[in-house]
Amino acid sequence: RQQQQWIDALRSGHDRLVLRIWKGGSQWWNLHRNSSHLELARKEVMGYHVARQAFVEYNNTVLEASTQVIRIPRVLHFETAREEEPWAIMEYVGPDSFYLEQPDDSYLTSMIKVRTEFGFKEPHPRWGRLPVDQALEYARMVLHQVILPLHRQTSKGASSYYQTFMLLSECGGSDGKDNFDNVFTYSKMVELYQFAWKNMMANLSSRGTTGEVEEVGEDSWIKQCLQRLREALVILEGHCAGIPNLQPVLVHMDLQPQNLIFCKSNHPQNSGSTRKEMMTTTAEVTTRSDNAASQQKCQYDISVFSVLDWEDTAWADPRFDLLLLCRKVCANLEQAQFLWSEYAREMARGDDCNDRTAGNLLGTIEPWLQLETVHSITTLLLQSMDLLNGARNPWETKEDLWGKLQREFSRWEERRVAHE
Repeated sequence: RQQQQWIDALRSGHDRLVLRIWKGGSQWWNLHRNSSHLELARKEVMGYHVARQAFVEYNNTVLEASTQVIRIPRVLHFETAREEEPWAIMEYVGPDSFYLEQPDDSYLTSMIKVRTEFGFKEPHPRWGRLPVDQALEYARMVLHQVILPLHRQTSKGASSYYQTFMLLSECGGSDGKDNFDNVFTYSKMVELYQFAWKNMMANLSSRGTTGEVEEVGEDSWIKQCLQRLREALVILEGHCAGIPNLQPVLVHMDLQPQNLIFCKSNHPQNSGSTRKEMMTTTAEVTTRSDNAASQQKCQYDISVFSVLDWEDTAWADPRFDLLLLCRKVCANLEQAQFLWSEYAREMARGDDCNDRTAGNLLGTIEPWLQLETVHSITTLLLQSMDLLNGARNPWETKEDLWGKLQREFSRWEERRVAHE
């Protein structure tokens, strides 16, 4: 069977495979605090395995014959003998592969380096972000073609998927119990930020000063930020009791265009809406947001062909995936609220009680936007204090991080007042 998988992968990739080598770990990115690149590698391989299983089973039981089938690459071999440099051989599903007949990179090529989002011009020096007038259209497509199928399938098969998830990432779970101890929830993330705050306060207290005005001033400013962060954490603590936990699902946590492969197609989207219909709704929301930009029409519908880069994957409350789409893809509150409500409607429309329960208990977006803002503030402060083992983005200076911090605190104040 294993030999046949290699043969099938070589055929589908037209004699090409992918060598994936992990040479560094990421910390405090989205949900994880990966302590090593081996831990990161295991989580990514686990994500590919479980997501592939979920989409295959979803495709076999739900999709109509005319619907685009999402292909998750197979992990053919995963090698951890050298813990400092794990590697994997994977199926190739990119351009010129067997199943990808008409690749489309229009979303990727339209990304911009500076975008007005949630009240401020925000630089994105690495990949960029989608323009405001394309953001909701893209988010809705990803919601219907990726997030809803993934969440529905892994929620229905929670026990089997969870056990596979835990075993492959070596996080336990082999005892057959379904207690979901390793699930990320709203309250667990608040506890994690509190833990980080204590560590930062301890680090600041232990710092010696050289007497330089600049260094003393920097520590004073960081101390003020930590005090404001503590006040924000108290507010988040108050939200925890009012946010019920939903059935956990597999989440991807980084569904930006650079992590997806798209194709052109002439059939309707998975949601039953054509891209033209989606763009009409998107244009209405965009106009109400006073973002006047023409909605250009495409000759083809665009579908998601494959989802890559599962290193941020986790077993979590489904609202985390939705939140990242609302905050990092959508450009303003109105777009985010529209997408949040659409997810709730779709889940409430489901055929089983898990879907209906998720739709009813989803709640408002406000406390989750506050959680995301605190997450950003926490990670930016950790980076500013160089507490991530050199993990600060090399394309951003400390001054850039401080500018982001100031904007995030302004967003926090806006969200706090709106929620009162």
